[in-house]
Amino acid sequence: MPVSVPLKFNVPEDEDIVALLIEEGISQVGPFVEIEEILAVGTYPDYISEHTTTNANSKTDWFRIRWRDSGGAFTSYSIPMVGGTSLLIAKIKDRVKQRDPSLVDAIVYQEAEAIISEYFGVEDPYDESLTASYKVINGLVYLVLARCYIFQSVLSGDVEEAKLGLVSFKSSSGSRTVDIAALISLANDNLGLRTSTILQMEDALRDMPWVWLNEP
Repeated sequence: MPVSVPLKFNVPEDEDIVALLIEEGISQVGPFVEIEEILAVGTYPDYISEHTTTNANSKTDWFRIRWRDSGGAFTSYSIPMVGGTSLLIAKIKDRVKQRDPSLVDAIVYQEAEAIISEYFGVEDPYDESLTASYKVINGLVYLVLARCYIFQSVLSGDVEEAKLGLVSFKSSSGSRTVDIAALISLANDNLGLRTSTILQMEDALRDMPWVWLNEP
């Protein structure tokens, strides 16, 4: 018997989106099956950001979405997430994106996965039993933000200037400076850690071994 599962997601940046497609799978890696197509998606830039599907098989299955434009082209799939639950990693991802919507979802999830696994000493950052206080969640958010900016500073062509803990990015709306060291300091205060910008950069680079290929 189908069940109802509320889903939240990020809106696309395309201007001619006409449909949202929802897929369900029994695990994070699938296989996935399309269970619903929504045509009432709103208009740019005010597309819907949440929907309750009534076609799900289980509230604890995994769900992913993609959008279709008027020409029939599809966006890439979202990162699969467990439905019907409030995962710690989802809370952190949402708060990170609220602070900087320009960050790529996949990178935010990857950094959140690494930090949650390390901080809680668990292999599965999607464990439904993981909980945290408001203070700890804030600390994890600051650390994920810092790691995302480190990742961006290493791989992006939009970095104008980089000093230890301070990175300037350029964008279509102008330039902005991010104080990575300050984010890590806030994370330390909330999490009771003593990590540093250098240590976080080393950790990030270990997760991105290919960046060393261009080293002399």
